[in-house]
Amino acid sequence: MSQVVYGQRRLFVLGNNEAVRAAAAEFRYIGASVTLCTRVTDALAGLAREPDTMLIVSSDLPTEAVTIAVELAASIRQRSVFLGIAPGTDDELIRQAFRLGARAIVVLPLTADRLQRLLQTLPSAPVNEGRRLSQSPRYIGRLNATTDLVPSRVAPSNHGRTGVPESSGEVGTRHRQPRAECIQSRGIGPGHGGMRVVM
Repeated sequence: MSQVVYGQRRLFVLGNNEAVRAAAAEFRYIGASVTLCTRVTDALAGLAREPDTMLIVSSDLPTEAVTIAVELAASIRQRSVFLGIAPGTDDELIRQAFRLGARAIVVLPLTADRLQRLLQTLPSAPVNEGRRLSQSPRYIGRLNATTDLVPSRVAPSNHGRTGVPESSGEVGTRHRQPRAECIQSRGIGPGHGGMRVVM
């Protein structure tokens, strides 16, 4: 049984009804409030109106709607925009979303477990909005095996700074994160060969 360790985080999901698969009580239990928006204007208005909010844009929307939503949302809150990917999402759309300002990738449908893992990867203290924390995308949730993705283990890279033992299977970073695995990708593009996956 997990305990609530986050304050009330506000999250908007821009997509269809299949983008979210959990009851409001499940999200409240992990300290989050999730609002499903079917219109870009509603999602952007919520993001602009409320501080410390996040937006997940579903890849099931038309490509133009995804790119417009990501670009506009990133101009409002650069570090708070995520791309929600559904099965069959085109790699070019993922690359374009990252160029426009998406911070990470969340596998849809959104569940309380996936949202909790996403919240755990975020820094606990505010960080300068003007700089990106990572140039590599992160995947949150389980991925379907495809010919483009081959999972492999990652050893802790900065043992000694965090005190995480080499054999623990955890990635040692400034902000303690849950166990991570690396995806070697042949289809995402240059510079993204070591994408982080949080399971």
